[in-house]
Amino acid sequence: MKRTDKTGKIASVVSGILTEELKLRANSTSCILMHQPKEPKGMERFKKENR
Repeated sequence: MKRTDKTGKIASVVSGILTEELKLRANSTSCILMHQPKEPKGMERFKKENR
């Protein structure tokens, strides 16, 4: 029974850490997506041509 309690506590701690990490990553990613710098003029040569 002791082993099960210990495993449950460890799982709870790991779950909490992962949840906080997901919140952090989700917020930082959406922040980056909102800011899109202007495209340099030299990038035109890498675009596909419209046919």
